[in-house]
Amino acid sequence: MRKLLLSLFLIVPFTYASYGTIKPLLLPIEQVNKVLFSSFAMPLIATWGITIFCFISLLISVKSLITKNEYKSAMKSFYISLLLGFIVGISVNYANYYLVIKPNNMIECPKKIGYKKNLMRDYVKDISQCEKF
Repeated sequence: MRKLLLSLFLIVPFTYASYGTIKPLLLPIEQVNKVLFSSFAMPLIATWGITIFCFISLLISVKSLITKNEYKSAMKSFYISLLLGFIVGISVNYANYYLVIKPNNMIECPKKIGYKKNLMRDYVKDISQCEKF
């Protein structure tokens, strides 16, 4: 039961973060004003990996509650979720670049101070849309 509650608790913020990364691909290209991109792609890999892991653990927890069996192969599901997170994170990151940033001729905002801003860069249509730091 604890695993189920923990999975539900973690799914909400990580699903929201994952949706934020894929949102520019879902909107019409004219409506996208700002996109986050990282040439390193590690933030998106981590976000998608944790999201997929939470969904897999939720499914396993529900199945264990229904069948009253203990799930024994936890490491297998962990590695599967990491692999899927890696694939989805890389795909979303570079799809944002090649399908949204390049066709819109978006401009990279100047570097900012902070950990997140060292890994991810904002791309905007007009330089005036960049946040002041």
